[in-house]
Amino acid sequence: MGWREKVANVQGSGVRTFPEPYAYTPVGGAQVTGLSGIFREAAVEEELGMERAVVSQRYTLDVRLADIPTPQRGDLVELTDRARTFQVDDSEEDGEGMSKLHLVETS
Repeated sequence: MGWREKVANVQGSGVRTFPEPYAYTPVGGAQVTGLSGIFREAAVEEELGMERAVVSQRYTLDVRLADIPTPQRGDLVELTDRARTFQVDDSEEDGEGMSKLHLVETS
């Protein structure tokens, strides 16, 4: 088994361990359903002793790039179990087939 196959197996394990069902609709394209990613709520502040530090101000969803079209700003993500919809604001590809989508809630 080569490097890419090993990475794909690890990515699949992460998505199966922390599944968040979602549907993905690219701008001007057809919706893709039956997907799973790793969702993180936006965490604005974290207590660090007597100080506060900003950790993250955006929702994120880790996705396998093989499951969706190339992410673009404005694409829609619907978290099917939570009945919440987000718009893709930015995407950070990791070079190994995954991407962290930065999301803005729309509903």
